[in-house]
Amino acid sequence: MVDSLSDLISRIPDVVKQPLLQKYPRLSFEPQAGYVQLTQLPAFMLVAFTGTGKTTTINAIVAQTPQRLIMDIPTRREIADAIIIPVAQLLQGKPIEYVQDRGERFNYTGYYGTQFLGGYVLAYEQLYYRWDGQGVILSDGVRGAKEIQYATEQLRNWHVIELWIDPLIRLQRLSNRREDFDHVVGDADLSFLPDELSRQVQPLLEDKTISPEAVAILRAESKNYGLDAYGAVHNPENPHYHFLPIEALSPEQVAKKIISIMQGA
Repeated sequence: MVDSLSDLISRIPDVVKQPLLQKYPRLSFEPQAGYVQLTQLPAFMLVAFTGTGKTTTINAIVAQTPQRLIMDIPTRREIADAIIIPVAQLLQGKPIEYVQDRGERFNYTGYYGTQFLGGYVLAYEQLYYRWDGQGVILSDGVRGAKEIQYATEQLRNWHVIELWIDPLIRLQRLSNRREDFDHVVGDADLSFLPDELSRQVQPLLEDKTISPEAVAILRAESKNYGLDAYGAVHNPENPHYHFLPIEALSPEQVAKKIISIMQGA
């Protein structure tokens, strides 16, 4: 029987968890007066595969919205470092250590997801925020069908907004950006792609428009989350879920649509 998530988190060394609390001083791993469980607060979670443009979109929202946005909660990446990956390492009997390689990170987070159906949402349930009753949370802490379904069906104060662009464009963007976090060990095996997309990618790979690293990132991500949007596959009729194809939109236009959703929720 798998230990409870709270028990496993209690076994993570403080040296791993404390940087999270130092960066976000309004957070706590323990319930206390004046603090509210993060999953009980009004939150809007932007969901998007790697290379879709979450960071650019969030920056555009911050520049446009008149609402008070709460941004001082951990990102998905930070939750992975402080909770998800250490929990997976504990469950697998491995030493707790930082993992940089994207493929290895996806392996750990994917394993965690097989043990805890709510995925990262359950990790957010272990965190408490010193709340003054004002503003809304904007974050990128949810990804994948299981987490989206759990968040939209179980959390009455959360809304999930999924941004979508074609995988081919994501591959091109990933090939052109230079982020240390994009480090991944792997080759340009295209067997995971649908036939039509593979035929499109092959010549772009050969002329170096698309890099092998970008393909490896997409392959590792798709192993956990697939290639298709949750909304396209499941077509959910849920007022807490919002699907936004953004391929033809500027960041400012995307931000405007999201702000409209936030104001109407």
